[in-house]
Amino acid sequence: MRALTWLVPLVLAGACVHALHEPPPLGSLGSPTLPARADLTSSRPVDVDALLPDAAARFGERPDTSAVAAALDLYLRAARADEHRVEGLLGAATALAWLVEHEHDAARRQALAIEAVQACQWCLRRAPGNVECTYHLA
Repeated sequence: MRALTWLVPLVLAGACVHALHEPPPLGSLGSPTLPARADLTSSRPVDVDALLPDAAARFGERPDTSAVAAALDLYLRAARADEHRVEGLLGAATALAWLVEHEHDAARRQALAIEAVQACQWCLRRAPGNVECTYHLA
């Protein structure tokens, strides 16, 4: 019986390690109404440099949860618009972490935490040596 006590956490840890290496497509993060790739295929380019300050301003409206959710959407739009930049992913991870801390529903809190980890995983995929991506994932 004592051997099983050690075996179960090891099996669960192995499953978690696999999940940490395989984030879902970036387009699946965020709210279902958030445009996934539409911004990239439209005739007008998304101005990431305009989205990021707007997102930061919305995030600055804390403790308004709806403003933080809007900031998250803007950060994810920025992340999807330029696959070489990580600022949107870092902002999304920060917004998600704030939402986790202020969510009362356990299931929703868990879903937000998973999305935060996934945003950080994408950050590390884009910039493997980026200390901020590693810090946010930790």
